[in-house]
Amino acid sequence: MKWASFLLLCSLLCALLGPSFSQHTEENFDLGEDDVEEEVQLHDTKPFHQQVTESEIDDEDFEGFPEPTQKTETASEDQGNQTTTDVEPMNFFVEIIYAVFLAAYLFNYWQGKNYNQDLANRWYEEVKALLNDNFSNVYELIKESNYKFSTSTSGRINCVGLQAVLDLKKRHDLFSSFASFFVSSSDTLTIDIPLNEVTMDRFVFAIVRKKEEKQMKKDLLDLKYVGKHESPLLPPNFVILTDSDELIDQIIHKEVEMTLKKYAHLVQSIHVSDLNPFYAKYHKVIRFVFLLPQLDEMSSLDTLMRMTIHFIDLLRRIRISKQAKIKIDRDRTKIAQITIKEKEKERSEEKEEAKKKDVDPEVLRKRQERKMMKKHSPKFKVISA
Repeated sequence: MKWASFLLLCSLLCALLGPSFSQHTEENFDLGEDDVEEEVQLHDTKPFHQQVTESEIDDEDFEGFPEPTQKTETASEDQGNQTTTDVEPMNFFVEIIYAVFLAAYLFNYWQGKNYNQDLANRWYEEVKALLNDNFSNVYELIKESNYKFSTSTSGRINCVGLQAVLDLKKRHDLFSSFASFFVSSSDTLTIDIPLNEVTMDRFVFAIVRKKEEKQMKKDLLDLKYVGKHESPLLPPNFVILTDSDELIDQIIHKEVEMTLKKYAHLVQSIHVSDLNPFYAKYHKVIRFVFLLPQLDEMSSLDTLMRMTIHFIDLLRRIRISKQAKIKIDRDRTKIAQITIKEKEKERSEEKEEAKKKDVDPEVLRKRQERKMMKKHSPKFKVISA
């Protein structure tokens, strides 16, 4: 697929430069009429000693020979006919370039679509046995598009179910493949597990990459005001975001620590929250975001999938102290006050914007709320046990 993108670049360059190159070549090889006449004159010029005047010519000396004027006229007529019958050859350079581009696009579409399908099928084959061992209902892999696949499960204690979404590169799109030379992208696996209300205490805990910490705090309200911790239990490029440092040693025990350090290149984030920012129906949710390995390395996700299911029962056993709970409640009260002030400020800005657009402020506010709900509340496709 990379070579197809390279071929696209070459085709576009040739399509742009091809006509100008052909025109420049024709101009270089096109002799003007003046040049031809000058060349003919040079060939017809005789040496000085061979030049003879008309008075010195004796007609008797050339008796028996054909008249030269008739031959000259016939030759000139033949040359004129030959010139008029010459046809300039057609130039198919641009058409060939477009045909090559179309072939590259179709081949890239076929190959990219099949590779994404094979990648999703290989992952599903690797995890299906594990899901069957831990859930009573495991549903088939659903193809939502050429780059997005999903599956779900239900029927397990301590949780509502599990939903996995594969968001792959748009390999079938030649332009997206070409853009990947400049903007890096990855195949991701997102696993959401809504928990039962009694499964975990009220807290927020997240393990994220340092380079993504700022963006996650900006996008997710529950992580916006929590504390940041660096721990030797994690790889150096990860940080912990939590509202209670008591949770660090309880959640990142020896097995979890070893798994995270071994497969750090495949882990993007782990997010546990009782202030679920993803689904409107459920309050307590675990979200895992992993990077998919290559097709022949898919078995390396087995340990991470086992850790994912382990978290369901692990959170059931975690309890925080009364002092930590008081601190969390006090911090959340402050956060709620800050949030109220921010919402009031947003509403005042909405009113100003509505006045400029001559729209009812209440209608504008409801539109924006619906947009936010669609953005942060995806549908969970599992059947409640």
